[in-house]
Amino acid sequence: MNRSLRLAAPRRLAAAVLSAAILTGLVGPTPSAAAAVPRWIPAVAMSVDRARHTATALPDGRVLVTGGLSGNSDAITELASAEIYSPGTGRWTAAAPMREPRLGHTATLLRNGKVLVVGGASAEVYDPSTNRWTAVAAPRQERRNHTATLLPDGSVLITGGVLGFEEGPERYRPWTNTWTPVPPVPYSDGGLCGGHTATATAYGVVVVGGCGNWGGTNAGATRYRPGSGTWGPVSRTDQRENHAAASLGHGKVLVTGGCRSCPNTDRATSLFDPATNTWSRAAAMVVLRSWHTATTLRDGSVLVVGAFYSDRAHIGELYRPSADRWLSAGAAALDRWGHTATLLPDGSVLVTGGWARQAANATVASAELFRLAG
Repeated sequence: MNRSLRLAAPRRLAAAVLSAAILTGLVGPTPSAAAAVPRWIPAVAMSVDRARHTATALPDGRVLVTGGLSGNSDAITELASAEIYSPGTGRWTAAAPMREPRLGHTATLLRNGKVLVVGGASAEVYDPSTNRWTAVAAPRQERRNHTATLLPDGSVLITGGVLGFEEGPERYRPWTNTWTPVPPVPYSDGGLCGGHTATATAYGVVVVGGCGNWGGTNAGATRYRPGSGTWGPVSRTDQRENHAAASLGHGKVLVTGGCRSCPNTDRATSLFDPATNTWSRAAAMVVLRSWHTATTLRDGSVLVVGAFYSDRAHIGELYRPSADRWLSAGAAALDRWGHTATLLPDGSVLVTGGWARQAANATVASAELFRLAG
């Protein structure tokens, strides 16, 4: 792995200059943005190569990474291992392994500081104070590639990720350790098999896109109202799958990229307003993206990095909502996808693992930090 990073170093320098020229040439930085200089900094690698893992920011600022898969298209291993990144020391330490291997799972920070992990036919909770995993009630349906969203009352909404026709989402209440059914997502394509996003907003949980259980890709968004336990109407827009979504400070949701088989969505970005259930087109990205990440920063901008099987996945982009513009976010070390990106207490972003083109499209253990200096 280290050899791949060493070989990529000269390429990164050239790519950084090229990507900055491409991006600023197309969108041009505003005076206020020019003062903040994006920097990518190598971080200590994880102990295990991982993709499709989870990364959860803990209340004390550390980051818990769990599960995923390790390997390439010829052979993969599902992982039960977990590790914790400490921003103060910049180091990883081993955490107790999960009770079983998981990939395509979710890990949600609960109000009590514990982490709920859901995947496959079971669920468990991690307690950072004791470094212990405890089995909890199993979900009503076996799930993978689903989403999990913390609701205002402390319960967790699970949507999608069911093979075959989806009977419906469900809601976990930690204080009673029970699961209850939720009405089906009102898509016309038989529910969700995965590849969607679920974003918490002041107006409820906004679910966008994803693959339908009857084939095809869903085109639209809907909103779950936690108070009434009902879904709002579907607002139609582009088909999207394996895209990314980020909540903006004014309540809207920025939706970026999507699958290559979906028309006009790889570079396209849209804004969904849950207050009015309407869409508006936003400025397009420079890089074609799917299986990427979108992270809202402290200043309200959104960092997007990664892309499926792309030699431009290392090029980061920053979206400025106030100007509806994309700016250069510099060049990361690797062209990666299926990774995680986690906002740290100091405002930097920890990017971990995924598949990387420089590693012959195998999983990697490498980690990087993105920072806006100034």
